Amino acid sequence: MTIFEDIANFGWLVNNLYQVDAGLWRCNLRKPDATGDWFTNWAEAATLEDVLYEALFLTEAAEFTHTPESRITIDRSEAPSLLAKLGLTRKPTPFTDRRL
Repeated sequence: MTIFEDIANFGWLVNNLYQVDAGLWRCNLRKPDATGDWFTNWAEAATLEDVLYEALFLTEAAEFTHTPESRITIDRSEAPSLLAKLGLTRKPTPFTDRRL
């Protein structure tokens, strides 16, 4: 079993995973919940495998963040396209009957 499978089996998702200029790896994990998400602190290690195990270890101290309730919506039923707003749409070429 791989570390990615271990993370998934515990219900966690890799939220961020990248390498910084110094060559170190950084990672944090996220676990979705019905009302928000659990987030781990950032783990930092010299190898990819080490940073993933470190992040998995940090799940014990993860912090919960509530998903805010959506209170507004955007009506897009009549919204012009971005190209139209910028004046970049092509005007329709009128069809002319050139039969003589």
